[in-house]
Parts: sequence; C-alpha cells; structure tokens
Amino acid sequence: MKYTLCFLAAISLFLASCKDKLIIGSDQSRSFEKLYGNIFQNNGNDIKTIPVSVAFPNGGYAVAGYTYKDSSGVKIDKDMLFMVLDRYGNIVGKPKLFGGTKDDEARRVDVLSGGSGFVLTGYTTVGSQKHAFIVRLNSAGTDTVWTWKSNISGSAEEEANSLFIDTVAKIYTVVGYQTIISEKIGWIFNIDDNGKYDSNNSNTEFIGSVGDTIRIFTGTDVQFTDVGLGGLNKVCIYGSISAPAATSSPLNTANFFAASKASNFGFSSYRNENSGLDTSAYPRQMIILPDLNAAFLSSVDILNTSTHQTHSVEISIFNKPEKPASSSLLSKWFILDSDGGSLDAVKMRYVEAENAFIVVANLTQASSTTNSSIVLLKLDGTNGNEIWRQNFGLNENYNASGLDIAPDGGYIITGYNNSTGYNQSVLIIKTNKDGLLE
Repeated sequence: MKYTLCFLAAISLFLASCKDKLIIGSDQSRSFEKLYGNIFQNNGNDIKTIPVSVAFPNGGYAVAGYTYKDSSGVKIDKDMLFMVLDRYGNIVGKPKLFGGTKDDEARRVDVLSGGSGFVLTGYTTVGSQKHAFIVRLNSAGTDTVWTWKSNISGSAEEEANSLFIDTVAKIYTVVGYQTIISEKIGWIFNIDDNGKYDSNNSNTEFIGSVGDTIRIFTGTDVQFTDVGLGGLNKVCIYGSISAPAATSSPLNTANFFAASKASNFGFSSYRNENSGLDTSAYPRQMIILPDLNAAFLSSVDILNTSTHQTHSVEISIFNKPEKPASSSLLSKWFILDSDGGSLDAVKMRYVEAENAFIVVANLTQASSTTNSSIVLLKLDGTNGNEIWRQNFGLNENYNASGLDIAPDGGYIITGYNNSTGYNQSVLIIKTNKDGLLE
C-alpha cells in the first residue's frame, strides 16, 4: 500500500503533570483513553496484549481494524489496519495498511508465541467479491511474511471470522463462511505457517472443494464465529444458523459444533443453543475453560418493537463440549440493563485466578436509538453474579469491538468513538483492575 494514514491523538485522560513523568518499564497501573484516526471513518475491531520479547522489550498492544483512505479530501475504499501501541497507548512506528482498491478489513489480530510475529484475519475485496484474507507479519510487525487469500469457484463472497493457532504444529485453523447464490455456508480449514492451504502442503490455494482439510456445514445461512480446542483430536466451533419460525421472520440461533481433527474436520455433531423459540441469539465468542468445559457468549433478543431492539448478554457454560449432542448445560446467565436499554455482548475474557468473566458490551439506552456507550462487566464464574459494572462514554457514541487483559491485571478495550458525528476514530481505553479510569 502506498497510502499513508495520518493519525492524530485526539483525547487523553492523562494529566499533563503526570504525562511527562511516565517512564517505559514502570508501573502499568495507570489508565488512559485515546483516539486515533483521519478525517474519515476508522475502527478498532480487535486488540491483543503483546508480551515482553526481543522486539518489544516493554510489551505493548496490537490493534486490528480498518480505516478509510483519503484522496484529496474524498472518502474512498477502506483498508485493513494494523498498528502497535506501547504500554501507554502511544503508536509505535507507522500503522500498516493492507488491501487493494476495494474494501478490506481485519476482524482479528493474534500475537504469535515467543514474539515471532502477528496474524491478521479478515477479508479483502477483488472486483465485487470478498475473499477470506490472512496476513502474517514479522516479529516487529513491520514487514509482511506472507499473505493468503481464498478463491472459491462459484462463491459470491468469503470471510474469515476467527482462527485457532496450534503453537506446536504451527497450524492455523480458520473458520468463517462463504456465500453461494444467497446462502451462507460455514467452513473450517487449515493453513500452515508458510501460508499454504493445508498442513501437508499438498495444495497451495483454497480450491473450494471438500478436500483433505476443508469441511463445510450447510444449512440455512450458517456462519462460524469462533473456534478452539475441545478435547483430544477435537475442535469446537461456535456459530449461527438462521432457522424459519412459524410466527415470525427467520430467527438466528446460536449453535456449537464438534469436528474431528483425526478425520480432517469431519463434523461429528452440533447442538442448538438458542435461548427460546421467540428470540434470536447472536454468537460472539467461545472460551474453553481450564476444566475443558466451555463458556459461550451471545447477544440475545429479549424485545422487539418498531423503534428499538433490545438485547441482553448471555453466558452459557456446557460440560465437555467435544460431544455437543450429549453435552449438558451447566449454567446459563442473563445480564440486562437495569433501565431497559439494549446491552449487546461483544467479547469476554476469563480470569482463572479469580474464577471471573470479564465482558465488554455496547449499551444503547431505552430513550435513545443512536447514542451508545461501552459497558465493562466483571461476573462471578460460579454463579454469574455481577461483581462490578463500569460505563464509558455515557450519552455519547462509544462502541466496543475488542477486549484483552493487560499485563498489570487491568483491561484494554478497542472500538470507535463517533461523538462528533463526522470523524469516527479508533478508540483505545485502558482501565485498572477494577475497570476504572484513574
């Protein structure tokens, strides 16, 4: 890419008297809120903590998302965005852009173990067709090691939503969907650490047929959202299926699936995890817990009106989900906004030492259909009870997309802020361990 993105730090909650005293390598308990962007639309979709390594001796954060290019003051297509921040939210080097002359977007960023690099997952657009797109970057995040693009004959679009990295075998298991005619079909496949289609290097591109490693799951608009290990030779996948309802429009149901690594991801079973016959559930994330039970995060409709759609946060915990058809539901918790607003789940993390879930959600108040704020929740991992709740950007237009745990036990959030209406900027919020801006 030859385009250069001019980033401006627009907001900082650091006091000027303290900012000058910050020293890299000192206590990370400080917090901040910052914006980065050009005069057009920008968004942070995901953020991950960068551990201390040779390339990053003081750690930092990796951010993935998108930004629109600026051509003589004219808004044109958007590009994949990748940038590295130091532990205090300052941009390190120059942001990296990827893509062509059409829309491109990074949905996820992963930090490879041992400080060996970064992986961006998303899509690129060629002509009028979206293609799943994976970018592998070097240890410093400055140079591209390889890129991989899907190319399915007869497909209208393909997107990669998530991946799981086997750090021993160095295999990336990717999930997403493709669209044929107007129907979405979920798929799962491997690429190796050289950007090849499968782990045996027998193919060098995604050919679109059910081959050695690609498996598809057909239904009515199937989309895979997240993937992780579910047991020996098993992967678990979280996703959605749209199902017709007798009394309303087609509903979106949250489902989890089991596929066998031993049989090249042959699907062994799947289970419907919809919350009710008259609601839709939108899968967000899956976490395999230390005991190999699994926690699933969804955003669930609880009310539909002509002017406002209300969601609640749902966390379901299932026993040993490598066999979904026989799995038992251990717990199901609903978290609502006390004032009747829409609380839309985004991401979660599990703090093993405290047996607690940290959830970030977007809140649209019942009295508003436009302004949104970010809610950070800490929930007891035994009973789902709320330990604390923090709100950012109340009565403004804050929106979260990514969440991670910072090295000091605080939390790092990314998304966007559009309070001024025209300039949508990448938003970064770093809190302390109690979810507060100090």
